[in-house]
Amino acid sequence: MKKISAKDLDTDREIDLITGYSMSRTNEIPEFGIPSAYLADGTNGVRVWEGGDTVCYPCEAAVAATWNCGLAEKLGEYIGDECAEKKVDMLLAPAINIKRTPLCGRNFEYYSEDPCLTAELAAAFVQGVQSTGVAACVKHFAAYNTEIGTLFGRNSEVDERTLREIYLKAFEKVIEKSAPAAVMAAYNRLNGIYCCENEFLLQKVLRQEWGYEGLVVSDWGAIHNRVNSLKAGVDLEMPAPACDRRAEIKGALASGNLPKEYLDRAAEHMLRFAEKYTKAKKAKGYAYEKRRALAREIAEESITLLKNEGGILPIAAKTYKKIAVIGELAKIPAYQGGGCAHVQSEYVSAYSCLEKFAQGNFELKYCRGYDSASILLDGALLNEAVSASRDADAVLFFIGNQHNLERETFNRTDLGMMNNMLQVLDYVLRNNENVIVVVQAGSAVDLRLFWRRAKAILMQWYAGDLGGEALVNVLTGAVNPSGKLAETFPANISEIPAFESEHEFDNVTLYSEGILTGYRYYDTKRKQPLCEFGYGLSYTEYVYSDLCISPKEGGVRITFKVRNAGKMDGAEIVQVYTGNKSCRMAMPEKELKAFGKKKIRAGEEEEFSFDLKWEDLAVYVPSLGAWHTFGGTYDVYIGASSRDIRLRGRVTYENARELT
Repeated sequence: MKKISAKDLDTDREIDLITGYSMSRTNEIPEFGIPSAYLADGTNGVRVWEGGDTVCYPCEAAVAATWNCGLAEKLGEYIGDECAEKKVDMLLAPAINIKRTPLCGRNFEYYSEDPCLTAELAAAFVQGVQSTGVAACVKHFAAYNTEIGTLFGRNSEVDERTLREIYLKAFEKVIEKSAPAAVMAAYNRLNGIYCCENEFLLQKVLRQEWGYEGLVVSDWGAIHNRVNSLKAGVDLEMPAPACDRRAEIKGALASGNLPKEYLDRAAEHMLRFAEKYTKAKKAKGYAYEKRRALAREIAEESITLLKNEGGILPIAAKTYKKIAVIGELAKIPAYQGGGCAHVQSEYVSAYSCLEKFAQGNFELKYCRGYDSASILLDGALLNEAVSASRDADAVLFFIGNQHNLERETFNRTDLGMMNNMLQVLDYVLRNNENVIVVVQAGSAVDLRLFWRRAKAILMQWYAGDLGGEALVNVLTGAVNPSGKLAETFPANISEIPAFESEHEFDNVTLYSEGILTGYRYYDTKRKQPLCEFGYGLSYTEYVYSDLCISPKEGGVRITFKVRNAGKMDGAEIVQVYTGNKSCRMAMPEKELKAFGKKKIRAGEEEEFSFDLKWEDLAVYVPSLGAWHTFGGTYDVYIGASSRDIRLRGRVTYENARELT
């Protein structure tokens, strides 16, 4: 399309331009050569409204468990290329809301409880998508952390420091690092004002402070007052509204309630978007199997080994003569979440892969165990499972949440899995000492009922189409597990800092825990979770050494070494935290500031290096309306998790402009 401006369009054409045409398309303006843009969901695969299968990749929670920005960028590139192939102009991803509570129904679509980890992974993903000529749209802006009443404007009451440090931080960093083409304004209200009408959010913060120049699009049906949303800065309303917006907007223009500059502003943003992203795209056309190979690689790196008592894993082919595989999810896996993230795809089951591995090695016995579509215990299935577990040398038990239990529009009421699954597992644990539990879910679940009794527990996440192959590769030792938790698994649901506010029924969520979300809360309050943030086991052991913290212009350089002291090649995720106990403002015990992942061969050593700027240590001071780095001594923690700290050091910042 040739370059035109809003001044070239009449009012009717401008209104058409900023208003959706259908569920997934914008209006075209043929007389000016402006095509319709095609928008598609896609947090774990391209969900096209107009039909067609796609590859289902591991969900964002699984991607976060890899802690691998390179894989996140490659995933973005592959999904972007599939968008180009399907003529999709904008991918409605990534979703980067913080996991304030593990009960949120859409947590499988989000990366982490931590803004640093979220920002780095999301920025890499956006860069990958946009390298293909497809627009990425980060969502949901902002403080959208629950599914209870959100569609009806539930109000998120958040103090400004908490908002800036926890819930806006990832958006700010992604915009700074990767310039996403679009930002989606959320359904909820923020401190009393709908996000789609919130000038503080969309103008003061997004446009003025962060310098964002891209498109702002509404979530689907999130516009309550189009005139107010135009004033606030929502450029594109999606989908096609139930009413014709011409009369509403024209009336506001005529009365002076809507200055023409706001309409022109939105139209200009849409024109610049259309000019850049609605061109014909040349897809690289990655082969279907190549795309699925990436899905398998991500799934392999995401699988998180939570327990491995006595080194029962990996399964050695000659160790067992009989293995019972119990649980319907072994054949019909829970491999993706529900709602708008759900895609049409073709999965590979873990059992089909186990059958191939078992040939000539050991006898494999499958028992359905339960009906995953029912909450009722089936006596016949239970008896079959008990009999098989008694007769087996080891049991692989599959349990988890099907996609109808984790999806948008509602939260989970607890972290438990289906009772019939748990009841069958209980009987199996009574009848076999070597039970390996595989959990398929999109977010934290309650493991307490079998934590002490199971010999091994693996968190598989919603692992996508090739999750079955990935799991068997990990179980058999072809792949050494390297995933680590990007969210805390609480020991008790009542200890979740946001638990009470999520169960209020006045359509208001009070963020009363402030900045103490996730591990910040558990570490600061000295509460022991079941599994801490950053936790994950390996089939080998890593030894950390030689920490060096040296001054660098504008900050410090942190270096240390990690040696693989075991007999198996692997990959270790290292985490850099800082804390300031002497700060005049209340601070968490520690906060993640950097992380890295490297493959390390058995017996070999790798050096990690991180550069921290002084502004990375800043806190938001509401009285200043700005970020500020306080002078003083900062603790530096190098950890294998937020609790497993391997190295400690300190750095002093002499701030010449200390606050009085």
